[in-house]
Amino acid sequence: MDLAAECHNAERIATNMAVFPHVLIPQVHWAHTSERVNVQAFVDGIPGSDLERVSAEGLDRPLLARRGAQAVLKMIVEDGFFHADPHPGNVFYLGGNRPAFIDFGMVGRLTARRREELLSLLLGLVQREPQAVADVLLDWAGDGHGANLDQLEGEIEAFVDQYHGTPLADLHLGQMLADVTTILREHRLALPSDLALLIKAFISLEGMGRGLDPGFHMATEALPMLRQCCARATSRGRSASARGTRCAARWRWRSGCRTTCRARCATCAAGACSCTSISHTSSASATSSTAPRTASRWRW
Repeated sequence: MDLAAECHNAERIATNMAVFPHVLIPQVHWAHTSERVNVQAFVDGIPGSDLERVSAEGLDRPLLARRGAQAVLKMIVEDGFFHADPHPGNVFYLGGNRPAFIDFGMVGRLTARRREELLSLLLGLVQREPQAVADVLLDWAGDGHGANLDQLEGEIEAFVDQYHGTPLADLHLGQMLADVTTILREHRLALPSDLALLIKAFISLEGMGRGLDPGFHMATEALPMLRQCCARATSRGRSASARGTRCAARWRWRSGCRTTCRARCATCAAGACSCTSISHTSSASATSSTAPRTASRWRW
């Protein structure tokens, strides 16, 4: 175990959390830190598991739940570097309703592309858009696995559609993530390894938030940040190009055209295909074999 690496993780997250002055990450004392010794500032607060004391000392439990969730959500969807084990043993509550995080030995990392995919998945779950969820999960499944994609897509859509009309406050986002990955496993499809810690963190975070405040709703907290991050990604133009250039077996052409975006047939290249899954590019760009094609069912 490299404790110096853990301290570097703490410092990186502390830098990212600078925009949240109410969140404390204990300072590292490098003069006394090495691979075998971790020396950080002492956190004089209430352990996250002692909720009775939190109430007795007059702290605002709903506010603590929101602030803790906002901090971890930022780590995940904006920074791509997050505390992967945010359970009550790794959290303290300080005066002024300030959450403090400790123990950064387990962290998760998400690439920029993976964060964009995750944003689409989470928005699809929160906004109850089955096709958006199916698109991301089928993309993660990849090609060459032998799974029945039509059946898988149908099961994913049926799962998300069962929440249609459900109030946002009644959605348990962590459990929904766990459930959709169970569907993947039932089809013998593996979840990308970098997402396993993410789902664990979501479930822990949601449970901790509800422990502080039974009225806490992760989906309600997540939605504004998800929309904000999506808007920024779209403005940079990354999302459209990344999605448009992805090639996956799930693109099914409705007029008998079975090619992928990597090797489009003449009909598709001319923009005359009646496929309902693809928004064709302009006639000027459609003549290029490398022109990105953007799926109309991605909702941003």
